[in-house]
Amino acid sequence: MYGDFEKVLEEEVRPYLKEHHGDIEIVDFKEGVLKVRFLGGCSGCLSAQFTLEDLVEKELKKRFEYIDSVVLADDEISEEMLDFVKELLRKNRNRERPE
Repeated sequence: MYGDFEKVLEEEVRPYLKEHHGDIEIVDFKEGVLKVRFLGGCSGCLSAQFTLEDLVEKELKKRFEYIDSVVLADDEISEEMLDFVKELLRKNRNRERPE
């Protein structure tokens, strides 16, 4: 459904995000607004809005004139992020236990 968008994300955006242990997924596209969600290390990052505007939106709008804006989905925390946080907490808890 979002194949053309995915191609741009894969070629131009994901390589940068992977350097920061992150990823991106498309949530929805309606009336010129593309909603995306950052995953992994990029989820909740303080630079997320800058990355969204300066990298994601810029690359997508360059290729698809019908995209008016790219916004972050403002829904609940993704399952991937919950799993990531749980794993970090488990590692920290195991490290802190006396042997």
